[in-house]
Amino acid sequence: MPRANVLGDVGKGYKVAIETLNEGRIGIGAQMIGLARAALDHAVRYTKERRQFGKAIADFQGVQFELARAAIEVEAARLMVYNAARLREARSRF
Repeated sequence: MPRANVLGDVGKGYKVAIETLNEGRIGIGAQMIGLARAALDHAVRYTKERRQFGKAIADFQGVQFELARAAIEVEAARLMVYNAARLREARSRF
């Protein structure tokens, strides 16, 4: 292969490829947070509309526990993705 066709430093291709994949994973994580948040919002709306035993299922404590758990997990994932992006950004400044 002609040297003019080589991108970057010779022998550094694996490192560049892995770093690119790692950055992509942060972006995919952010997309999935958006998807999870939308699913949670939909679930909350549904539980307010769906009725059982004469009242909305959102009024049942067991349903509330599950929605609260889902909200906690979405928020924890959001913070994890934000932290990964912050760490990646801080590393790229040096």
